Amino acid sequence: MALSQEEEEEETDDTGADGGDTGPKQKNKAFQRLEFLVRDWPNFDDEGDESAHPERLEFMDKYIHDVVRKQKSSGDLQETRDQITSCFDNISCFLLPHPGLKIQKSSYTGDIDKIEDDFRDMLTLYMNHIFNVDLKPKEIDGRALTASELGVFTKTYVDLFKDGASFPEAKTVLQATAEANNNNALSLAYKKFMAEMDVKFGPRQHAFVQHDAFEEYTLASRKSAIAMFTQIAHMGSKKNSAKFQATMLADIDEQIERFRVMNESRNPWQGAEQYIVPVIIAVIAYVGRYFAKGCAPISSVCHNTQDFLGHIYVGIATLMLIVSAGRIQQGLEYARTLTPLFSK
Repeated sequence: MALSQEEEEEETDDTGADGGDTGPKQKNKAFQRLEFLVRDWPNFDDEGDESAHPERLEFMDKYIHDVVRKQKSSGDLQETRDQITSCFDNISCFLLPHPGLKIQKSSYTGDIDKIEDDFRDMLTLYMNHIFNVDLKPKEIDGRALTASELGVFTKTYVDLFKDGASFPEAKTVLQATAEANNNNALSLAYKKFMAEMDVKFGPRQHAFVQHDAFEEYTLASRKSAIAMFTQIAHMGSKKNSAKFQATMLADIDEQIERFRVMNESRNPWQGAEQYIVPVIIAVIAYVGRYFAKGCAPISSVCHNTQDFLGHIYVGIATLMLIVSAGRIQQGLEYARTLTPLFSK
């Protein structure tokens, strides 16, 4: 399989056609490295010992440079070359010879010894190159990927090859890459939003935030998440990115309602109306008890009234303590958080 075959370049053209101009111009190229691995390369004239490796590697560099950068084609093929060079910082190839005729026989059982020595030597060289100790972190648009983000890309690519029946088209690979990138953008932007909201309204917070301040902070955090998503998710079609953004905003809006309920539960005046009537009755009972106390020594009716009003007062006070137990506990926890401040 020669790298210069025109049908391969026509297939590669799909990678640029699907992506299109879907985002702002980037200072850095979108990807770090593109390497073409070519097997059954027939044009090695030297023997395949280690002494020939430097010369072969030099030939590979020259060959990919001639194919991608020097060769000129008309129409779509030249556009494909231009798209490839504009997307990748480094473009290279690695050429492997034929593994030998013995492996093509139906009786071949996978015995490594039957593979040509030249092929095994070059394959070892390639594996050492792939797993070099000086590998750089993977980047997209100049932003280093985290381990979890790289895991999303790896899983996406593995899913492309899981059936093993056919090799995916270049367009399919690009679509999978764009989807993985959009998933990472969604996850990072959503985590950023949640982190900002938890700091202000999370379970560990106890202070009530006024409605206007809550809406202002929430709107700013929402816009910040959208900006982060847009900055990362500009790979692939705009329609696909918009779908992921809509999913993210739906989740964010759902969380906003949850944080709003949590904040309202800290409002000291929330539900105050349910205490107004009991408090008025308790106050009347408390005041009336002292009026009844004045005539209690000379009247049994006043004495009984005094006891009755006392029972009402104590009963209402006990009921309010039970109903307000949660708020009292919340207030005590908040007081504990303030204690270190006063101790300093």
